[in-house]
Amino acid sequence: MRLLGHLLDTKLVRFLHPPDLVDKSAAMAVGLFRRAADHRRWVNFSTLRCLCVTEVLTTLSMPSARYHFRSLFTAVQFRRPRSSDEQLGRQALKDRK
Repeated sequence: MRLLGHLLDTKLVRFLHPPDLVDKSAAMAVGLFRRAADHRRWVNFSTLRCLCVTEVLTTLSMPSARYHFRSLFTAVQFRRPRSSDEQLGRQALKDRK
């Protein structure tokens, strides 16, 4: 059964992360961290925000995801005014592993 974008296994009573969302999340994360590595941890704010929204959706099927992406949420919170870019902290690059 599909519920809130996740697959619900009614026999095991647990949420499963759909494969299409796994691929989308992985591609977005790879692109974001590649840009961060090439540009001294600077990334596009809208891309970072989009990745964070996608990761919030994963918390039903993967509760531990919120701990691995906490440093990204912190970067979104401390956005500089009038800037379309945001600099990730060193912890964000460590958390991606």
